[in-house]
Amino acid sequence: MSFSAKWAEVLEAKGLISPVEVPAPRLDCSEKEFQAAVVKLAKAKGWLVYRTRNSRGSEMGFPDLMAVRERVVYAELKTKIGDTTPAQKVWIAAINSAQGECYVWRPSDWPTIKELLK
Repeated sequence: MSFSAKWAEVLEAKGLISPVEVPAPRLDCSEKEFQAAVVKLAKAKGWLVYRTRNSRGSEMGFPDLMAVRERVVYAELKTKIGDTTPAQKVWIAAINSAQGECYVWRPSDWPTIKELLK
């Protein structure tokens, strides 16, 4: 049995994983609505989630959220038309070059997000 399968068993036994299906967000949703859906999904699957609520005074470009379970995943969340800033591109490249996992997710990526956070 893989580590993530064992981890999921432990979380399920402790009631920390929800069997509730999180519906896909609308493709035209706001970034706030999209973030709420991603956070709900991650928490339902037993991930610890961190997001900065007010980025004033924080390092520019840091990803919107970080999720931790058997690995650490960072995500920059965008609407269907939003684009990453130069500072966000630097953080994404730095995290990925340091063997991290950093993604740019849009509502249309919901099937991929569900697969990554299962």
